[in-house]
Amino acid sequence: MRQAGISYTLNQGFSWRRAAGAGLNGQLRSLAVHPSNEAIVAAGTDAGVFLSRDHGERFEPLARGQRGLALQFDPDGRSLWVGSFDAGPTLQRMSFDGPRRESVALPKLGRDAVAYIAHNPARPGEMAIATFERSVFVSQDRGKTWKEIATHGQSK
Repeated sequence: MRQAGISYTLNQGFSWRRAAGAGLNGQLRSLAVHPSNEAIVAAGTDAGVFLSRDHGERFEPLARGQRGLALQFDPDGRSLWVGSFDAGPTLQRMSFDGPRRESVALPKLGRDAVAYIAHNPARPGEMAIATFERSVFVSQDRGKTWKEIATHGQSK
């Protein structure tokens, strides 16, 4: 890419198109692409979480004032997981077709926050989070309980 911004490919990287990013506010922190519809893109910025349904040409706000530090679509594509930090670390699962939001309890992170979210597509309830301070937690029950498997980059 010759310019900073959002670009996308639909042919395994042989050619790239620049997306306009209209409506996207703040400094970009994270991106996630829908698992079955490549036109749907979520963007997390320091000003909120935004959704595009046209490859990033236009974005609409999903959550204003919430820093979108980590984003991941559910493997079924029905909701978006958002890791944020305001007064403390948060993890939410939100529907992007309506106002439904669910807060997910996190393990004690102190001043740390979720930097990455991953789901196991073969086991829908299994997921992992990694933090900015390099701790890793796994859950077998969609975030109801967490097991720490690494602390500050050291495996347990």
